[in-house]
Amino acid sequence: MTETHKNITDEEIKTLIESSVNIIGADEPKDYKLKPNQFQNKFKQSATAFSDILNNAALVETARRYEEKSAIAKENQQNFKKLSARATWAVFCATVSAALLTAVGIYHAG
Repeated sequence: MTETHKNITDEEIKTLIESSVNIIGADEPKDYKLKPNQFQNKFKQSATAFSDILNNAALVETARRYEEKSAIAKENQQNFKKLSARATWAVFCATVSAALLTAVGIYHAG
């Protein structure tokens, strides 16, 4: 059996990874959404020490601020997408108008 960093065997690493997946959960569709304050009690049974860390007052306040900024960023992203779509339509309409005016100019000139 090969050994890795700090004399941890491959089997121990595999066990640690499996334990982590069991505690945290495997690939969920909305894993990209980080909301630390939602996890304070999720790990109370399976990872008590981790749950206690998540309940630290400084961490809770930092997580609250993060979630607040994240919500603002999401709102700004939605506004940007709306404005971007409107700008795309405006450019399209301007291009079509220019083409029509050019076509009318050519038709009347000829």
